[in-house]
Amino acid sequence: MLKKMVIILVLILSFPIEAFSIETINIEIFNVDNGSVIINTCSNVSIQNQVKTYLKKITGVYAKLNPVPDDGYMIKIPLEYPLEIKNQWVHSFVDEVVIILPKGESPYLLIFDNKDNPLFFTFKGNINKLLESLNFEISSNKDIFIN
Repeated sequence: MLKKMVIILVLILSFPIEAFSIETINIEIFNVDNGSVIINTCSNVSIQNQVKTYLKKITGVYAKLNPVPDDGYMIKIPLEYPLEIKNQWVHSFVDEVVIILPKGESPYLLIFDNKDNPLFFTFKGNINKLLESLNFEISSNKDIFIN
């Protein structure tokens, strides 16, 4: 009986911490055109899962000489827990992802490896689901789906 009570107490005490931990993760949407953060919002389970999916579906290294665009948006999303990324290009734990949305180009990812080196990658996924979860609309782009 005591064992059951301890388990129930642990579950009750851990639930609020788990439930509110994602809500304290701050996401920033940066407008490259004017050089400022235009939206600060909190993360949620849907956003975290979408970003993890993008990381698991990395398709290659972003190959442009200057990976930082002159215009568009950058979305900085800290992860609730570090995620291990292991593929042919990188083997590292990632705790933050920057999704870069340049105007007129496909989105790509910026992550930092264990030594804080910036790494840029292409990926597969539907970015519109993420934008919808963030209540953020890019009027000039239609559906952005990366194959």
